Amino acid sequence: MNTQEIYSLLEKYYEGRCSDEEEQALMRYFREEEVPPEIMAEKELFNSYVESFPVPEPDSGFEQRIISSLDREIERRNRKATNRFLYAVMSAAAALLLLVGSWYFFIRRTEPADTFKDPVLAYNETVKILYNVSSRMNEGLNAMEPARKAQSIAAKNLDRVGKSTGLLDRNLKSLDYFTKAIDIVSSPLEHGTLKK
Repeated sequence: MNTQEIYSLLEKYYEGRCSDEEEQALMRYFREEEVPPEIMAEKELFNSYVESFPVPEPDSGFEQRIISSLDREIERRNRKATNRFLYAVMSAAAALLLLVGSWYFFIRRTEPADTFKDPVLAYNETVKILYNVSSRMNEGLNAMEPARKAQSIAAKNLDRVGKSTGLLDRNLKSLDYFTKAIDIVSSPLEHGTLKK
C-alpha cells in the first residue's frame, strides 16, 4: 500500500466513512509496515487499539438494575424526608404547646372562680378541658396535611433526579480512557508532528 493510499484511508477513517475492511487494512499496515515519521502518531494510536480490550456490551438486565437501584435510593431518601418532616412537625407542636401552656400559666393566672369539692366532678372537668385542647390541636395538624403531601411529592421528585444524576456520574467515570485516547489522537494531528 503506498503512502497516498494510506493518507486517503486515514482521512476517510477520521471522517467516519471507513469500512470495516479498510479499517482492518489500516491496522495491518501500521502493525506490519515501516511507517513514515509524519504519521508515527497514527501508528501509536492504531497499536493502542490492538492492545486495548474490547468494550463489552451491557447485558439485557442492565437497564432494569439501574432502574431498581434508583427506586431503592428514592425510597431511602423518602424515608429520610418523612423523618425530617415528622421531626419538624413534632418540634412545632412542642413549641406551640409551650406557648399555650405559658399563656395559661402567666397571662390567665387568676384564681378560679369556682372550686370543686367533688373529686369526680373535678376529674371530669379536667378531661373535658384536655379533650377540647386536643381536638383543637388535631384541627391544626389536619390543616397542615396538604402542605405535607406537597412537600413529600416534591422531595420524591428531587430525590429521583438526584439519584439519576449520581448514578450516571459514577457510571460515566469509567469512560475517561476514551477522553485520553482522543487527546492522544488530536494533539499530533493539530501540530502535524509527533510530540516526544
